[in-house]
Amino acid sequence: MRFPNAYKGVKKIYQAELMMLFATVLSLIIIFVGYSSAGYGALLALTNTQAGTIVALTMVMGILYIAAFIILLVGIINAKNDEITFKKALYGILIGIVLSTIAVLFNKVQAVVSPLIDLCKLFTTYYILRGICSLAVKMEDNEVKALAEKACMIVCIAHAVSYLLELFKGNTIILVVISIIGGILDIAGYCYFLKVLFKGRAMLSRCFGTENNMESA
Repeated sequence: MRFPNAYKGVKKIYQAELMMLFATVLSLIIIFVGYSSAGYGALLALTNTQAGTIVALTMVMGILYIAAFIILLVGIINAKNDEITFKKALYGILIGIVLSTIAVLFNKVQAVVSPLIDLCKLFTTYYILRGICSLAVKMEDNEVKALAEKACMIVCIAHAVSYLLELFKGNTIILVVISIIGGILDIAGYCYFLKVLFKGRAMLSRCFGTENNMESA
C-alpha cells in the first residue's frame, strides 16, 4: 500500500519542526548574547558588533520561523490527500491563525484568546500524531502505531498540567513542582513527536523500497 502524498507531507512536517527547533535555539543564543554582554536592563550598552550579531540572528530566526510554518502547512495539506485525519490538523492551524490575528488586533482579548491558541497547537500536534498512527495501522507497523499513541498521551497530559498552574498560583511549592513536571512532560512530548515524525517518514518511505528511490521518482 503506497501513500506518496503522506510521505511527502510527513517529510515536510519533520523538516519544519527541525527548522523551528533550530530557530528556538537561536532565540536562546540571542538572549544569552544580549544579557551576558550588557547585563539585565542594559541592552543599550551593547557594542556595534554585539548589536549587529543580535540583529542578524534575530532576522535569521524570523525567516526560519516563517519558512518552517509555510513548510508545515504545505506538509499537512500534502498528507491529508492520503490520510483524512491530517485535515483536522489543518483546521487546528487555520483556526490558530485566525485567533492569533484577533489577539494582535485586539489587545484586550489576549488573555481569553491565548489559551485557545495553545489549544489549537495541541489540536494540530495531536492530529498529526493520529494521522501517522492511522497510516501505521494501514501499513501494519505496530512499532510506529504504539509510539504515536504514546506521544499523543504525553502531549495531552503535558497540556493538562499547564492548566493546573492556573489553579495553584497562590501556592509556591506546588507551583514549582507542577512547573518542573510540566517542563519535563513538554520536553518528553516534543522529543516523542519528533521521533514519531522520523519513524513515520521512514515507514512511509519503505512503500517505495528506499527513501532515495522515492525522492528520485
